[in-house]
Amino acid sequence: MSERTKEVLDYVYEHYVHEGYMPTIRTIGKDLHMSYQRAHQHMKKLEEAGHVKYLGRYCLPVLKQPTIEKKAVIA
Repeated sequence: MSERTKEVLDYVYEHYVHEGYMPTIRTIGKDLHMSYQRAHQHMKKLEEAGHVKYLGRYCLPVLKQPTIEKKAVIA
């Protein structure tokens, strides 16, 4: 994931936590000083990576569970 895509992800989660809803792509572009098209590209990358999910025209965050490494127990 690129640094800019990570920045978009951080912004989206922060906005969701503070405002209670996901920002629009236009809002993301405006607040992060990028075009609508560029913001959309980053959101598509985040969707492909499983961080957000589109339901029609609305986007929701996907809160991932932390991965737990399974270790063999030697008895």
